[in-house]
Amino acid sequence: MEAREATATGESCMRVDAIAKVTGRARYTDDYVMAGMCYAKYVRSPIAHGYAVSINDEQARSLPGVLAIFTWEDVPDIPFATAGHAWTLDENKRDTADRALLTRHVRHHGDAVAIVVARDELTAEKAAQLVSIEWQELPVITTPEAALADDAAPIH
Repeated sequence: MEAREATATGESCMRVDAIAKVTGRARYTDDYVMAGMCYAKYVRSPIAHGYAVSINDEQARSLPGVLAIFTWEDVPDIPFATAGHAWTLDENKRDTADRALLTRHVRHHGDAVAIVVARDELTAEKAAQLVSIEWQELPVITTPEAALADDAAPIH
């Protein structure tokens, strides 16, 4: 069998979506609006490691247009992998199932603890800002050396 010589290396190639993107005609998820569509916004952790002790969503629920607010108590605690190899048939190649849709135990700044659903995006955003959470902060590991130390607390 004779080896074929590669011809694409070092050459430019045309992206199939390039013209649509540079002319503004490309459509993204945010471009689609459907009748009766609702909007959701996450409530995210402002701390890097800790527990949500309590949550107060009364102000958020009182906004006209807020349809629902879900927390870690409302969704199943089914772990999934952050990266994209969760569904491979080879168990040795699967990524670690290390997170849930919503969590009470936050492990990084920005972890999702609640979701606000509203009739419009602005109301969902405002309601998410009105959700108040009391936090119990835990120690944060900020360097590779601290993470590798014998007495380092596991994050997952």
